[in-house]
Amino acid sequence: MLELSINLFYRLDKVLRTVQGTEYQYAQVASNVPKEPPPFGLTIFKGSKYVILNRDSVHNFVHGHVAKSLREWLKDVSMPEEFFFATMSRIDFK
Repeated sequence: MLELSINLFYRLDKVLRTVQGTEYQYAQVASNVPKEPPPFGLTIFKGSKYVILNRDSVHNFVHGHVAKSLREWLKDVSMPEEFFFATMSRIDFK
């Protein structure tokens, strides 16, 4: 298994934390505006914000168009990383 530096995890954490979002049904929304359906018809899952990722997953989570759309959609949710990682980990990128 590939070990990534603490610096890389810090930068990834910083990128993901800048995307403050909310979840469709489960998260506390920061505004009273009704939420649109998730992008790409995704089913939103809630899980741990602590994950172990391989290099391909990190690349897809940071640069992928689905991940970018999901991060944008999660901007008004409290604890978006709990929804982001659980949802993205169920997508087959092959």
